[in-house]
Amino acid sequence: ETGIKLAFSELDSTKYKLLLIDSKAENKTAVSALQKLISIDKVNYVIGDVSSSTTLSMVSITDKNSVFMLSPGAS
Repeated sequence: ETGIKLAFSELDSTKYKLLLIDSKAENKTAVSALQKLISIDKVNYVIGDVSSSTTLSMVSITDKNSVFMLSPGAS
């Protein structure tokens, strides 16, 4: 989380907004959070979960909604 906040501080904060949600490594929580981010917050980019199983549960939703997801920790 600290690294993401540091990287974000280098961006134009008028153009981007940082939203952090903890999935608790639970598929249901990850999917629910992602659906909120897409439908309510209107995000276009997501940094996925560290857990591979939660990331996999999110892929079909990001694909369906044309949302780019980068998940550097998942395999």
